[in-house]
Formats: sequence, C-alpha cells, structure tokens
Amino acid sequence: MCGIQYRAYYLWREEYKEICKYPDGLELEGHAVVKCEVSEDNKVLTVLSFGGENKHTLLMKYRSVWDENEVKRVKEKEEEEEENKWIAMANTIDNGSNGNESDMEDARAQIGGSNNQFLFVVNNPNHISVFKWPSLEPVIREILPADQLIGGSCFVKTNDNQMLLFNSNIGLSIKYDEDQHRFQYESIPVCFELTYVIDYSFSLLFPSQKKKWTKIKYRFPSTNETLALVTADGMFVHIIGGVNDCEEASQQHLKISIDDVTGKVTFLFLFFLFFFLSSFSFDTKRYFCKKKKKKKMVRLEMMLALLFNTGYYKVA
Repeated sequence: MCGIQYRAYYLWREEYKEICKYPDGLELEGHAVVKCEVSEDNKVLTVLSFGGENKHTLLMKYRSVWDENEVKRVKEKEEEEEENKWIAMANTIDNGSNGNESDMEDARAQIGGSNNQFLFVVNNPNHISVFKWPSLEPVIREILPADQLIGGSCFVKTNDNQMLLFNSNIGLSIKYDEDQHRFQYESIPVCFELTYVIDYSFSLLFPSQKKKWTKIKYRFPSTNETLALVTADGMFVHIIGGVNDCEEASQQHLKISIDDVTGKVTFLFLFFLFFFLSSFSFDTKRYFCKKKKKKKMVRLEMMLALLFNTGYYKVA
C-alpha cells in the first residue's frame, strides 16, 4: 500500500508494518504502482512506481518484512542488498514523443505479454504505449480510439495480451499482437451510471462469457479515493483509506466477503469493484462543507458489480 509511507498488511494478523518511505521531496499525485514479477523462490516481489505529477520512475525489490529470520539474514549480509527500498531507474516512463511532454498523472499500467516481457501503459489524454520490461525500452505508442480520457481509467488485463479499458463513456477491449506490434480495438458497452464517472479503484477477479451489467444490492459506506484489493484466493475484497466529503483522510479498512457481495455463483464471470471518486458536473448538486467552508461538487459513491462477458473466454 502506497502513500508517502509504503506499508505491508498481514491478512492473518490484521496488522500493518512499514516497509520504507518514498524519497524525500517527492510529491505523490496520481502515480501508478504495478506488481511486476516474483522471484523463482517466491520470496522477492518486484514493484514499479511511476508517473504522477512529477513523472518519477522507481523500482523496489520487496522481501517480506514479516519473516523475522529472513529480515535478520538480509541485515547480517556484508553487502547490503537493495531490497525494500525505492531505487530510481536509469530509464524513465514517459509517453511523450517528438519532444512533447505527456500527461502521466493518473496513468495506468499492466505487465503482460507471453513471457511478461511488456509493460502496457495508458495515460491522458488518449495514449497507449508498450515498453519492454524491465529495460523500459519503448516499443510502440498509439492514440486510442477515444477523444479524451478523464482522470484515472479502469485498465485491467484479461489474458497475456488482452486488456479492458473503461473511462467515463468509453469502453474498449484492447488486444496486442506481439509479432506485428499492433493493437486491435473493439468497442464494448458501458453501463449508463458509469458514463459520468472518473477515477476508478478496481479489481478483476475472473472472466466469463456474457455481456451484462448488474447493479448489486450491497450498500457500502460513503467512500472517496479508496483503494480496492481482492485477496489472492478471491474470497474477500479490502477497501482501504480514502477521504471524506471534506477532503479529510480516512483511516478506514473494510473487509467484505465476495459471497456477501455477489451471492454464491457457480459460473465464471468478470467482476469489477468500482469505488467511484466521480464528481458530477451538475450545478444543482452542489453542497456546502461547513468544516472547510468551501463548496464542492457532490460525489457519487456507489458500488457496482460488472458481470461483463466478452465471449472471448473458453471455460476448460
């Protein structure tokens, strides 16, 4: 989990532990953090932090801070390993071309390819790029078939070279051809309630075969700018942090059973959790925040389940 402090959360102990802090002087605004690869012994996880207002590109080799014996062993080594620290990379991620700077705030990224050898990056106003991983050598940069991305998109990988992108009224299925280095795009329907939404916190569980949007009945506490994570076993979703309507940081951490949200299901489906930080543009829906003495747009807090089946997946 990222803020100025980078922390680990132990599911079984329900405890947090600090890993490290971001470099001094680095202001975090709209950056992306991506899980890249796991070592063969399954003990070291590579994490990439990039983009944002300051366009940083940092790498961390994370080793569990919960294994006391492992932590002690690393500390006792004569040569200090560059683990559990943010290290600046020699190459940076910037989707600008021909000397033009790109907007890397609210960028989204996924590691993909047949051997996880590519980093796919989507950023405003409407760009998608491919970089070789881990060298970050640019491969291709294209303009998406969309006029303008607003805020942070929902950008998830459904298989090695196929992704889904949602942003406001934009819905795209994106397929990358490794041999030809080309993208193929297909428009996909967007639920009406999402057309006014910007900035997503989302999680992908598993795919299915029908195209259907379903609004679930589960009612969530009012949350803005939260982090949504699904456990590796797909049993629980964790909703962490966020701010209240007066822009004050929240310390909340909610744990919710997937079965409680969706009901028990016996088929595969693609399930997104959207915690919308969306601001509506209707002047009639303004309110007055007394504590901070300022007006701001009413925000829609809702939770939708997306039963979106693209028909591309075959159940074994």
